[in-house]
Amino acid sequence: MEVILKEDVVNLGYKDDIVNVKKGYARNYLIPQGKAIIATESSKKVLAENLKQRAHKLEQIKATALALAEKMEGVSLTIGAKTSSTGTIFRVGYQHSDCRCLERKRVLMWREKAL
Repeated sequence: MEVILKEDVVNLGYKDDIVNVKKGYARNYLIPQGKAIIATESSKKVLAENLKQRAHKLEQIKATALALAEKMEGVSLTIGAKTSSTGTIFRVGYQHSDCRCLERKRVLMWREKAL
């Protein structure tokens, strides 16, 4: 019986894989636990469309990240911080200070995307 995995299953496959399993394993474990669905023609078409949309979304995210990286190329930041006598840096709220420095350099960046 062919099933489409909805999540990773150890020793079977990864999410969105189409795998062949015994009918009892599918009916008694995978489908009731919500780990798989039966692979009909319509569910295969839905899976293909979902994978296509996911790939398109990842391409958009990648393009946005590359545009931001291109914009940040050549930008240097100097952020002051207090240090101990051993060289340990004391920084509280370091992400916000980094974002503020980038905003001052006129590089648009949202705080949610700061690493």
